Amino acid sequence: TQLPPLVQQTRYIPLSKAQKALEEEHRARAARYKALAEKRLLRQEEMQRLQMALLKARQACNAAGLCDPGSQEKGAGKLDELEALIEEIVGQGTSKVLVFSEWVEMLKLAAARLDAMGVGWAMLHGGVPSEKRPALLDGFRSDPGQRVLLCSDAGGVGLNLQVANYVIHLDLPWNPARLDQRTSRAHRLGQSRGVSVTY
Repeated sequence: TQLPPLVQQTRYIPLSKAQKALEEEHRARAARYKALAEKRLLRQEEMQRLQMALLKARQACNAAGLCDPGSQEKGAGKLDELEALIEEIVGQGTSKVLVFSEWVEMLKLAAARLDAMGVGWAMLHGGVPSEKRPALLDGFRSDPGQRVLLCSDAGGVGLNLQVANYVIHLDLPWNPARLDQRTSRAHRLGQSRGVSVTY
């Protein structure tokens, strides 16, 4: 009762032909290993290939270039939708946005879109040294020009980011509790505005 309202929406984005082909290819590979696992225990390298196939299938749903860096497809429906959503938010005033993805490469693709739009951003991921994180977060909180904080799950736990009142999840982690942790960076005590979450 002490928290402001939380509004959640899911936007469904169709896969491009390239994304669909990559996703189906990697899912079929995973299915072959699953069928093999029903007959016998998988060897360690087979288990790793199964996990890689599942990971690549998930990445294909974000962007073909994320799954296959050699892909000629430059567009991505999720990034197009992100761009439209950010444009809408930036046009409304001074709101700040947290954008989460499991993959730093996806955050880099999003950063390129933000650069093209002229929208200021910062990025927090596991590769950012601990001693640099406070200044990075202070910059996001205090600089009106930094409208977006791009975060891997390194930004999903233990941070107070109530300055943001929009949260965008570019992809969904295996563990749904991590979604709540991400959203709770903005929707927490001290938040004075309603928080809008987009999946």
